[in-house]
Amino acid sequence: MIMVQAPNEKVKDLSWQLELMVSIHPEIVQSTLTELEIPVGMGGNPSRDAKTILEYFIGSAFSGLTKFLTRLCDVLSADKPDPIIAGIIKSWLSLLSSFCDEELYSIAFDAYDLYNDLSQNEIFATNASGERERHIELFSPRALYKCGLSRGTQNPERDEYARRILEKLTISGPYRRFSFEPDVLQKLDQLKEKTANFTHVIDYVMDAVSVSIHYHKPIKITPVILVGSPGIGKSYFTNQLSQCLGVPLRKVAMDNLQIGAGLSGSSYVYSNTETGAVFKVLTEEDHISPLIILDEIDKADGNFAHGDPLSPLHNLLEPISAKTFEDASFALTIDASRIIWIATANSIDKIPPAIQSRFEIFEISSQSPDAQAAILGSICEELANEYPEIEFGKDLLGILAQRTPREQRQMLQRALSRAIRIGESKVTAKHLEQAEPGSYLSSSMRRFGFRGNPG
Repeated sequence: MIMVQAPNEKVKDLSWQLELMVSIHPEIVQSTLTELEIPVGMGGNPSRDAKTILEYFIGSAFSGLTKFLTRLCDVLSADKPDPIIAGIIKSWLSLLSSFCDEELYSIAFDAYDLYNDLSQNEIFATNASGERERHIELFSPRALYKCGLSRGTQNPERDEYARRILEKLTISGPYRRFSFEPDVLQKLDQLKEKTANFTHVIDYVMDAVSVSIHYHKPIKITPVILVGSPGIGKSYFTNQLSQCLGVPLRKVAMDNLQIGAGLSGSSYVYSNTETGAVFKVLTEEDHISPLIILDEIDKADGNFAHGDPLSPLHNLLEPISAKTFEDASFALTIDASRIIWIATANSIDKIPPAIQSRFEIFEISSQSPDAQAAILGSICEELANEYPEIEFGKDLLGILAQRTPREQRQMLQRALSRAIRIGESKVTAKHLEQAEPGSYLSSSMRRFGFRGNPG
């Protein structure tokens, strides 16, 4: 039996599971309502009908819900849809019906009035902090059910692959959150201090986040290209931005991408078929607006003998077409229109004009010495949190401040490993030299302060 994860998720799960039942067997749901004398009529819109049923039970303190769900399970047992989906539905309904009316009512009592404020493809769910937040539909329950019915290709490997995806999606459900943490704007302001050369980009993101928060809607933001020379901190910035926004991060190395399968999946005709980065991050994570980084988009392979690696972007970067995105490996239509896209490039000269036109282009200048030192301090803090009781000496600053953030992290990691190996807890310049003799030290390097980090 597939278990619903936590009591505070019951109402969320019940909402879309009822929608699935209404989509598949509206006549069974209506006849069950009539049989049990529940005064709810359905109008042919599965999402609206499911909410109408749920609102009725919330308004009646969930009186009769257990009986209703149990009866649906009984009727469904006599029907013969796809066995995998049928088993999952019966597990859901059986589990939900095992909770008494009073328990379900205590969970959803304060949601009754809130449901009237939702759009048709939204539900309320309770987050880890106990706060109620809106979730929006990534895919329709009916579309998932159709994917289950389409199995049976007489290819056992292909069918097993599809079955695993189906089970994962029925556990995670079709809804994803779109809200941000209450302090997201404060965190973005703080990010300006560490990455001053990205201030105009951060302001651009803050504008979009502010609209999302004010109107309780998913973020709408035109994709961004960050253009600048190597070593100015583009990768560091995107990592920090993901943490500030509190959204999942997925990086796609465009210089290694030879066909579009890395983004939109490989066709099921291949034995090693696999879903792409877009499908994975949207279905495996809990936010409708993940941050996808197209790293070094200007280095995408120009040899199109096996397909254009940039071709999926023509549709993915257009909100209208992205709303009905379908991965080549798994035929489920999902809404990919709310992804936050950021591409990095050293130059835009090799990026096709049709792709450029879909982006806002930001020129990024080099970091100031103070900003470089601030980034180094931040990396030291992260490593100190990861490896307790480790300190970093001030003599590291002059050596590493001019390096790129990637080089700084790599070099500090090696020096830290050497210090631990010889039983020392303070990482200093000597450990850099011991780890890679003669590669790092230079008397001409300037020294910068850490504002209180290494001592």
